[in-house]
Amino acid sequence: MAERAGGLRGRQRVGGAGVVGAAVPLRPCLDLCAEELTLNVNGEKAAMGEGRAVLGNPLNAVAWLARRLGDYGAGLRAGDLVLPGWVHASLPLGAGSEIRASSPHLPPVSLRIA
Repeated sequence: MAERAGGLRGRQRVGGAGVVGAAVPLRPCLDLCAEELTLNVNGEKAAMGEGRAVLGNPLNAVAWLARRLGDYGAGLRAGDLVLPGWVHASLPLGAGSEIRASSPHLPPVSLRIA
């Protein structure tokens, strides 16, 4: 499975590291398609986009992944971290960049690249 799964994530993966905090429960009424995410870099708005930019609905991306994993006899389990996709274009970031992502209905996240 590990070799085959690597092919699944090879097309549009991002090399690097991630930061994971405490889980945030989603409200059942939250419209992920309409949720607008804004990315500020060094205090300036750098990008924004809506959830519908990810296959029309971020949950479509998760459903696709679950079906594709099933083709390999694998699947998603409770607690798995799935990054469904980008709502805006990638941005070049470097040492000293301060990044803040926010949306109307989800808590903001921020980080500084050392």
